[in-house]
Amino acid sequence: MNQFNLGTRVAARLNRQRILEREHPPVCWVVLSEAVLHQEVGSRGMMREQLARLLAVQKRTCDGGTLWDRPQT
Repeated sequence: MNQFNLGTRVAARLNRQRILEREHPPVCWVVLSEAVLHQEVGSRGMMREQLARLLAVQKRTCDGGTLWDRPQT
């Protein structure tokens, strides 16, 4: 992937993130498989930040709703 493609992808991702920060954001449900909580990608700190971000978005877009996980079977 060249720098142009990377820059374009980053810009698109940031634009999608802004949608969730609108005054009236769309409803966002987060359902995670328990398995993703056991698969460390990057550092523990990075994963913690990502989960915190999901919780913040979910609380903002679902009137303080709950983050659910789907138990591993």
